[in-house]
Amino acid sequence: INSSGYVGIGSGTVAIDSMLHIYKGGNAGNISTHTLSALTIEGGTSTLLQFLTPNGLSGFLCGDIDANDAGAFYYVHSSDSMLFSTNKTERLRIDSQGNIGIGAASFGASASKVLALANGTTPAAVVGIGQLSVANGILSYIAPSGTVTILGGP
Repeated sequence: INSSGYVGIGSGTVAIDSMLHIYKGGNAGNISTHTLSALTIEGGTSTLLQFLTPNGLSGFLCGDIDANDAGAFYYVHSSDSMLFSTNKTERLRIDSQGNIGIGAASFGASASKVLALANGTTPAAVVGIGQLSVANGILSYIAPSGTVTILGGP
């Protein structure tokens, strides 16, 4: 604990730049912690922040005066999905198969990779405007009606 009340943990805790400064195996060189940072995790090589849970969610919440979860990104262990939200609404999802949904929380099962887009102006219900799909090197557009248009490929 330094004279400012900041706490340093680990070896090399000479420069404690934030309220909690954790060192793992050395320091990052001649760089200071950002002035807005309350927590610094610093290492001489690679440094990761890890969350371990048996199930449920792992992630970060960004809050403001109106909502303690205004922005967020989560890993959902039960579905092996990564979710990103702004203004308390899911905006992007990467599912366990590598499919990406922008404005679309669900976009159907597919053996190919899918980029699903939805109309963000109606958050109460996802209004599909189609999917882009790549399978066997062929790029296709799948309309909400199910009509498939080949856009390119071998």
